[in-house]
Amino acid sequence: MAAPRLELEDFLVLALAGMGAHPPLIAFLTEMPRERVELILEWLVERGYLKKEGNRYRWTKAAKPVLKQWGSNPEAAAALRRAFDKFARDVAAPVARAAWEAAFWWTMWLAAMKWLHYRPPED
Repeated sequence: MAAPRLELEDFLVLALAGMGAHPPLIAFLTEMPRERVELILEWLVERGYLKKEGNRYRWTKAAKPVLKQWGSNPEAAAALRRAFDKFARDVAAPVARAAWEAAFWWTMWLAAMKWLHYRPPED
């Protein structure tokens, strides 16, 4: 039995939700309104492609043929690549940079306290 054909938007939401992305992140990465993403997610759950677990979604066995259909589509690959690039550029890189800066300044503060021979007051 052939899997029903989904639109590119539906495939993107299915792929990103199955990978663990929340609706606001999916909306940001795909540049779709959040309401549209939530409608697509509800539709995908009703069709049996996704299973909602708390505030996350998981692929079901019914999603496998649909994902395979889109697997060889260059348009889908380009759309997913754009979403991943946007995630790397606008989400992951700033978070990693902030974590590195926090670790750097924490280390500098500890080094300064050691250099100043700081001893915390005893109770």
